[in-house]
Amino acid sequence: MAGQKSNNSIWQQHVRPWLLGLAIWLLIVGCAVLFVWTRIEVTRLEYRISQLSSTKRQLEQTHKKLALEKASLEDPGRIERIARQKLNMQDPRPQQIVDIR
Repeated sequence: MAGQKSNNSIWQQHVRPWLLGLAIWLLIVGCAVLFVWTRIEVTRLEYRISQLSSTKRQLEQTHKKLALEKASLEDPGRIERIARQKLNMQDPRPQQIVDIR
């Protein structure tokens, strides 16, 4: 019985506080690692957002240019001018018009 008290006393006086200290130290280190990892992740995501914002701006500018080009290409006056000048087309004569009702 005296040996068991001695072991119990050693456990309470030396091992238990050491394990408690180790657990607290591991908890602090774990929190620090988690904090550093989250800061790195936030920085990485901010950089990615910046890249995507830049790409979005470039794509919006390209879209505006293409919409303007599309509008100019669809202009009926331009189409008629090309048809008459480059394709030698002209308005149909009345006998060429067929009513398909």
